[in-house]
Amino acid sequence: MTMKAKFLLPILAGVLLTGSAQAQYTDNNQTNTISGVASNWVDNGTYVVGSNWVYDALNILNGGVFSNGVGYIGYEATASNNSVLVSGTGSVWSNTSYLYIGNDGSGNSLTITNGGTVYNGYGFIGVLSDDNTALVSGSGSVWSNRNDLFVSDDGSSNVLTIASSGTVYNANSYIGYDSDPNTALPQTEPLPVTSAVLESES
Repeated sequence: MTMKAKFLLPILAGVLLTGSAQAQYTDNNQTNTISGVASNWVDNGTYVVGSNWVYDALNILNGGVFSNGVGYIGYEATASNNSVLVSGTGSVWSNTSYLYIGNDGSGNSLTITNGGTVYNGYGFIGVLSDDNTALVSGSGSVWSNRNDLFVSDDGSSNVLTIASSGTVYNANSYIGYDSDPNTALPQTEPLPVTSAVLESES
């Protein structure tokens, strides 16, 4: 399993495009909202929120459903403070492959709340990057990793918070995989744990 390989990425489209069309998030401070509809990304390809931009956002609301292959929130080292919000019962972000929250880029975030759901294969919070966060909050809110979940893969101060009966599923989970010390749990070697929780709130 190659966890740090990068891909030639198609950069997002504000509406679904066909063929080899590439568009979307072409600057800082752009937002794409999927509300109450189901959409599939072109050819089930890679979807990037903030390739090398800052403050780009994807909002999936009110039962909206979005499907793609690999998902990135913050791809390049210059990509920071990008975010994805999945909120509301029936709202789903489905990644058929990996999901990265901060791949080189720092300070990016995923929020799953009010019954929203995110699916993916392997999940990563912070690969070669710092200060990325994931929050799963509220009854019925689910982050489902079919495979392993990594909180900091060669990064530091990356945080997963599970609050108010939110749920995270994964096969194995690791805190501080090949990483500098993390704020909540310093680790320099992989640490299998039953649930990858750095911060937990009642």
